[in-house]
Amino acid sequence: MSWPFSLDHRAIMLVGALALFAGSLYTTKYLGKEFVPPEDQGQFIVRMEAPIDYSVEKADELFRPAEEILRKMPEVRAVLYRLGIGGSINRAIMMTSLIPKSERKKSQMDLKKEIREKLRKFPGLKVSAEDFSMIGGGQRQVPIQYSIRGPDLAAIQDYAKQIAGNFSKMPGIVDVDTSLEMGKPELNIYIDRDKAADLGVDVATIAQAINLLISGETEVTKYKDETRGKRYDLRIRLNPEERRDPDDLGRLYVRSRDGRLVELRNLVRVQEGGGPSVINREDRQRAVTLLPVSRGCLSGRRWKASTALRLRSCLPTLSRNTGDRPIPWRNHSGTCCSPSS
Repeated sequence: MSWPFSLDHRAIMLVGALALFAGSLYTTKYLGKEFVPPEDQGQFIVRMEAPIDYSVEKADELFRPAEEILRKMPEVRAVLYRLGIGGSINRAIMMTSLIPKSERKKSQMDLKKEIREKLRKFPGLKVSAEDFSMIGGGQRQVPIQYSIRGPDLAAIQDYAKQIAGNFSKMPGIVDVDTSLEMGKPELNIYIDRDKAADLGVDVATIAQAINLLISGETEVTKYKDETRGKRYDLRIRLNPEERRDPDDLGRLYVRSRDGRLVELRNLVRVQEGGGPSVINREDRQRAVTLLPVSRGCLSGRRWKASTALRLRSCLPTLSRNTGDRPIPWRNHSGTCCSPSS
């Protein structure tokens, strides 16, 4: 077709161009979509997590063999091992650097899959391998993130577990991590207010005695160093051997309003339990973030699958999208779930 024909049949050419343009837009429905396509950066992060009640020594004993496995892989050039990420002694990361792509036969995604399979053989070790974040600032490099928010932390925990279990069954999802970590040992102290009132002991006095002698959070006085010109906060605390057992709380004494000493075991009930290590909040609500790590599945398809999964789950809420920004729908209990990328 020559240009004279195009000039003589302008209407036909214009209609044909518009039809071709519309057809090309329609074909995008069948094409894979990716906000940030995966690339072989030659480096990635392996995140490891031990049980929350592990000490530093016990966690390091669990993580060190995993580090040795990475170092022995021929495609790995260097490994930087760090224990105690985010103030949690049961978490560690291994920043892994690979040899140049031209010198290895395996891609970065293949190596991450191989590492997951090798490290999951360790009992009690939770492993996740992901790329370095291109944004920085401590953000996780995962294509889809879900934020579950609400006033009831126990309900949020149940919803997060159920959705994470459904995510793990989806094709293409290899790791499912959450920002909620339960099971941190703690003591719940319940005050018998009726007995305290009968014995003339204020509730504030009980709380102050426990904070002062057990946790050491109460500031007693200040000390000024005249030689250096500095002032220091002074706090007191019982010796470790005197606050090691939960029964030690009952042996403390508080003073009543008439000056008598009353033993705490007559006023409080101590119950051992577990709680979250960190409570995150978004929009003044408690929040849990789901972080599914995928492999071999385009994020556009994952988005549709995860949205359908959320609607089928037990979470009593819906989420709709307006443009590119998800708008959460809240139910009567105030719990909401919204995807974020």
